[in-house]
Amino acid sequence: MKKIIIGAIIVILIILAVMAGRTTSEYKASLLAPQTIKIGVIGPMTGGAAVYGTNLAKGAQLALDLIGKTRNTYQLVFEDDGTNPAQAASAAQKLVNVEKVQAILTVTSGTGNAVKPIAANAKIPQICLCSDARVADATYNFTNILMADDETAAWLAEAKSRGVKSVAVLGQNQPGFNLLLQALRDQATSSGITIAYDERIDPSIKDFKTSIAKARLVQPDLFLIGFFPPQIDIIGQELKTLGVTNVAGIATFSIGADPSLFNGKWYSDASLASPSFADEFSKKFPDIRFNVRVAPYAFDSFTMLVNGFESGDVLGYLLNTTSYPGKAGNLTKTRGTSSFRAPIGIWEIKDGKPVQVK
Repeated sequence: MKKIIIGAIIVILIILAVMAGRTTSEYKASLLAPQTIKIGVIGPMTGGAAVYGTNLAKGAQLALDLIGKTRNTYQLVFEDDGTNPAQAASAAQKLVNVEKVQAILTVTSGTGNAVKPIAANAKIPQICLCSDARVADATYNFTNILMADDETAAWLAEAKSRGVKSVAVLGQNQPGFNLLLQALRDQATSSGITIAYDERIDPSIKDFKTSIAKARLVQPDLFLIGFFPPQIDIIGQELKTLGVTNVAGIATFSIGADPSLFNGKWYSDASLASPSFADEFSKKFPDIRFNVRVAPYAFDSFTMLVNGFESGDVLGYLLNTTSYPGKAGNLTKTRGTSSFRAPIGIWEIKDGKPVQVK
């Protein structure tokens, strides 16, 4: 009798083991089962910063068009946030609750921070094309663009190489610019450069003559300008009218309505490792002005999300990726962290068009 009981137990254990193995196999298979995956894209498709939103959307679209054969089917769902954090949060709620997206791409720091808790609560990855490391939390939220301290270090090195010792800063009071300019202030002293004047200007201001006059009183070697449109065009015209020629910028000389206002002026921005990518983008979307700070990162971010979903563990893929050969250069990240770093370029406006000089 005892032998019969023992035998029965062994048979049961074998059956359970087989069932457990089958369940595990079925579970693993379910993770890799083909599915339709929606990826939300939230950016300023209209308004002054529309060049960023449209480059985010079209960069991701180009990546989707070139993706080739995949196990899953991918769709993009677009939402306009107008660079307004409240509008971005509303768009994210719609994407999560109505569209049932499984990942979100955003651009700019203010809107990225607004979307962050919504993506985290939904337990889906968000990649923000912004410099604000506060968006990235090593769980669901990632950043992929130039890091503020990297860009300001490159900017200061370029300024120093040109003999600059004092700088007057005029910048829009906006989270991304504030982050960059705080990093600039933190690094300036060690670079041997003095911030002689520093003014944050509200986005509603449309006349900068008084601010320019105040900054000129300190006789800086260089004016550092950082604004979104339409302010970048207005201050560009006023600087030109007032005869101020010692001007450099961070990121935005190329996104105004008339970049030729800054002909001959240099600025920091992303580095374009693959010039052919800009040509491919412009050929595909001739009505969209290519922006090096967004389009390559949108392409790379979408592609990394696809790689992650194809692997069956998108969060694991993003967290464990330490190097990625991106269109704007090699992206790097410490394993288990959430902020990708990218190389910096120095650009100049020549004949109304941006040209990378370093």
